[in-house]
Amino acid sequence: MKTNGIYLLTRAEKRQVDQLRLDELSNSNGFRADPKVLRWNQSDDKAIVIGAYHNGKLVSTLRGDHISSNKELSQKIDYDFLDKYLEFPVLNLGKAATAKKFKGKGLFNYLQLVMLQHFSRDSHFSTATLISESYHSSGMIEQGYKFIVNEKGWRRYGYKSELPVIAGFLDLDINRSSAINKLSIKTKELQQLFPVKLDTQYEHNNISIAI
Repeated sequence: MKTNGIYLLTRAEKRQVDQLRLDELSNSNGFRADPKVLRWNQSDDKAIVIGAYHNGKLVSTLRGDHISSNKELSQKIDYDFLDKYLEFPVLNLGKAATAKKFKGKGLFNYLQLVMLQHFSRDSHFSTATLISESYHSSGMIEQGYKFIVNEKGWRRYGYKSELPVIAGFLDLDINRSSAINKLSIKTKELQQLFPVKLDTQYEHNNISIAI
């Protein structure tokens, strides 16, 4: 049984990841998701999936994808960024899910912090897409994210938005250190409750990421 902490997840944790995503994202406020796209699949095998465990149970998870082209990114977030906004590769954050009992406690911010600290070294930008009314957007703006309205919303790839959608990007070459510092301050207590328990080295798509 996993003790309290932040872990790198693999297909071995598929059942727990699937359950948390299905519970929290199938009928979220503002969008609908096909259960097929929420379950662990080959994309997750290639991605970085991390999670917070409490008393042996997965209570929060976040996925990061290293993306090397605008075409690939548009397929992930259902939005075509103009080339002038980004420099590749980027770290795209998505499929964030937190158990109801732990919502509002800052776990999303903490998992963001872990992603930036340990898995963003080779990325020039961090990207994400979310419902405009999401309570995460204000915190991301504080980190330095800039947002663009996705007027078409999510309509492909198994997601259907019912509220306005925004696409965000954070210039890591400029804002990485300050974003990490802000998130570190915000999540100080969580760092004590959920110590990071990642492997000492992680091979992802032939990129060695020291931890």
